[in-house]
Amino acid sequence: MSTSTPTAPFESVRSAEPESALTSQTTAQNTGSDADRSKHFSDLEVDGRKHYSDLETIQPDHSTLEVAASHGRVESLGHSNLQAYHPGVSDIGQSSGPYPYHPGVNKVSEGPILDEKPAGKADKAEKRRICGLRRRNFWIVLALALVIVIAAAVGGGVGGTINKSSSRSNSSSVPSNASPTDSGGESNANSTTDVDPSNGIRTNTNLATVAWRVSDSRYQYRVYYQGEDDSLKESAYDSTDGSWTVSTLVDGSAVAPNTTIAAAASKSATDTDGNTPVHVYYFDHNLNICSFVTGPGGGTSASGPQLVPNMDQTTLPEIAAYYFDCELCSKNIVLAGSTQGSVVWMNMTSTGGFESTFTDMNIDVMDGSSLAFQPYSITGYADQLNLYYQSSNGQLVLASWFSDQYQSDNGLNLASNNGWQMSGDNSAVTSLPANASFAVTYLGDSNGSPAFVEAISTASNPSEFQVSHWTSNSWQSTNVPDVFTALSENTAVAAHWYQRAYAIRDGALVQFSIHDDGVTWTVQSTVPTL
Repeated sequence: MSTSTPTAPFESVRSAEPESALTSQTTAQNTGSDADRSKHFSDLEVDGRKHYSDLETIQPDHSTLEVAASHGRVESLGHSNLQAYHPGVSDIGQSSGPYPYHPGVNKVSEGPILDEKPAGKADKAEKRRICGLRRRNFWIVLALALVIVIAAAVGGGVGGTINKSSSRSNSSSVPSNASPTDSGGESNANSTTDVDPSNGIRTNTNLATVAWRVSDSRYQYRVYYQGEDDSLKESAYDSTDGSWTVSTLVDGSAVAPNTTIAAAASKSATDTDGNTPVHVYYFDHNLNICSFVTGPGGGTSASGPQLVPNMDQTTLPEIAAYYFDCELCSKNIVLAGSTQGSVVWMNMTSTGGFESTFTDMNIDVMDGSSLAFQPYSITGYADQLNLYYQSSNGQLVLASWFSDQYQSDNGLNLASNNGWQMSGDNSAVTSLPANASFAVTYLGDSNGSPAFVEAISTASNPSEFQVSHWTSNSWQSTNVPDVFTALSENTAVAAHWYQRAYAIRDGALVQFSIHDDGVTWTVQSTVPTL
């Protein structure tokens, strides 16, 4: 990796401005040998009691998950005591603490990653049975089937004559019942919604995803999307048996059509069963932002006020969420929203929950821009927050937030922007078509430095994705991988740090993976959504 001027996604750009005290600071105490050292964080409220919003109530033992039977192969990580690293700032110290493992760091090449297949039942052979049935039962069923086939053929001929000119389609168009007065309208102002009944997912759904590590050989994924009936749904993957489980979280009557979706979770399991709470955010018909918590202590939904006071009642804001993993502070969820040409952010789990103060980032953003967070931890400091957005001139742009203590130790003065740095060396990523979808995944190397970052975004052809590749301290190239062609037009995209991305193709939710070289993409599997 070449040495160059520190860069915005992974290292700060030193400011020439004089350092001054930052506003809205809270303090978290360090532990261990640095017990007397205080750390300050801009805007984030830190509560040592690990307080969570009273909007997220606990109702255990009320699971409504629809569990599909196991099928498919387990994706082997092939690691032994391998420490994963986040892209980090150099010369700060060695990575430590509960940071997640990546599936591909320093791994010997072993060919394509094993498929993660939809769940299903394995075939079983049993002696003296035909097609799994006793012989007598098999012949009875066969005889009945022949009678039904003959009857259907006769009926079909008559029906075909009567309704000769009618046609059939695999997808249907469902009208939106919500009017601007009761739902605030849809983000695309569509009066109808194309859905595919065979897949149980809206073809124009927004997407969100999270992943976490359970052990050296076990990990879990979650993908969130909107069903054909407007319900909020979850597809959950567990590497233990390679199975997916599909669940409906929120009934469609409580979810705005074509709602934007965001999700945040710790990168490590928080209970002995390998689960962790996942905070999922969406909008209701009145454009209130709502949250649903899955996992331990989850299963409840709560709503809050509008994301931006007095916002346009005909447009759904774009949102992104980030779980603030930090050794020195309580666990906080940061939520960012984009609407009416501005971006605001807030701490979701501080005292007061949704009553927390919205902070305007004062950036030049395209109206309706998508948002994406890139995970990035710094040992000894609060997480650096990397937020991607689309500027008014169509550029994909990166802004980075730094804690007060990090700014003090590295000669930065970002008080005027509430801790945000807007113009680092790598702030401009690539050009995008208007209102493009985008998501980011990454992988660190064994030294704690970033090995690569992949920004996946809508290409000039709305049925393709382009990928911008970062390595060696700069954005190197942007190209369209073969696997990201022939997608559903203007499909959303989501990605998580376990080198997975998700999009819609032919009405189905598809999972993609990137190999350890940071360049090669593979179609991994179709994710079940029924």
